[in-house]
Amino acid sequence: MIQSGFNAIIRSGLRLGYPLAQLWWHLTRPSAHGAHVVLRIRSETPYEDEILVVRHSYKPGLSVPCGGIHRGESAQNGALRELFEEVGIRLRPDQLLDRGEIFLIQDGRRDHGYFFECILPPAARPEVKIDQREIIWADFVPESRLAELDLLPHLQHYLEKKTSTKAAEQHAPVPQPRVAVRVARGH
Repeated sequence: MIQSGFNAIIRSGLRLGYPLAQLWWHLTRPSAHGAHVVLRIRSETPYEDEILVVRHSYKPGLSVPCGGIHRGESAQNGALRELFEEVGIRLRPDQLLDRGEIFLIQDGRRDHGYFFECILPPAARPEVKIDQREIIWADFVPESRLAELDLLPHLQHYLEKKTSTKAAEQHAPVPQPRVAVRVARGH
């Protein structure tokens, strides 16, 4: 009972503080560096992998576990830390695949997001534990359903980029082998 009351106070503080932070960002135009973790449960059916999505208490839309990178911290270490802080899942660094970067201007600040992905078999599906403060909901959602949901811009751009890359790979012409030919001239 006391814990749920304390969590409600924290959520209220986050909901009040976030609009103030947005106003500050619009005035100061800072840069932000964040790490995002796409935790994927591989499906036996193509295009039905499940991805862990979260809902923050202080802003609308769904995201993947993510957050700011601390000074002196690598993007990968930031991703591992945020994954544990937000959903209680610990991974090893070698389980994260680097999936690139996304640059956005959001809420008046320049956001530089590093994306990492971890692909697990269904038998290794981890237990998700949220704190009911910053994260109020988390679940694995089939990837095919994500387009129907209200996603935060970083995740939306990541999925669009991944889809367009997949489509380009599927429709790309088969490259012809390059053959170096040397023609010798006779005397």
